[in-house]
Amino acid sequence: MRLILALTLAAAAILGPAARTSPAGGRADGLTGMWAGRWTADDGARGGAVEMILSQEPDHPTVVAQMTFVDGSVSDTARYEGRLTRQGVYLQLAGGGTLVLALDSERRLTGEFAGGPHVPARLGLLELTRRG
Repeated sequence: MRLILALTLAAAAILGPAARTSPAGGRADGLTGMWAGRWTADDGARGGAVEMILSQEPDHPTVVAQMTFVDGSVSDTARYEGRLTRQGVYLQLAGGGTLVLALDSERRLTGEFAGGPHVPARLGLLELTRRG
């Protein structure tokens, strides 16, 4: 799993904007809304709840995600900006790191995160379902 994440991040760094091209029209209509699910540390030793609100202003390519990670009795909420990819969303984490989400179906997002001070583990996985 770490190899896949490392290759994804390396490709994004090498290809730059080409790796982050938006789908036709640059709209996130299928992605916007409320999502909730679970995060799991890459080693499988820890996990917890995660909630996300994903939005996009009309005629603007940037998407905004407000995410809350819960780790035991501790929660951390942060706002991230990102870009659409062909398969989902690429978010740059505040303080370093990335979070990549792919739309598996109309109601399911999966992804990976690496680094950043507002995520509960250095490397981890996400599984989210649409709410509301």
